Amino acid sequence: MIRQAGLMLPRKEYKEPLYRLRQNEYCILLMFEGNLGNKPINRYVSLLEVKKYGLFRNVPDNVSINEISRNCEVID
Repeated sequence: MIRQAGLMLPRKEYKEPLYRLRQNEYCILLMFEGNLGNKPINRYVSLLEVKKYGLFRNVPDNVSINEISRNCEVID
């Protein structure tokens, strides 16, 4: 009997996203992804200024940008 590789993979458990971002917040974070994203939001003055105006309300300052983008849900 031949088994296909895709059928034998274990299922991943669904995890609730830790952060809820709006589309515009997510687009801003995409610009900082990669090597720049290893630093948290509080290391970038431009992101802190945007946070003062009401963006990134549900996101803590001390979490790295790559971690936020991996564990977020984009809402409208």
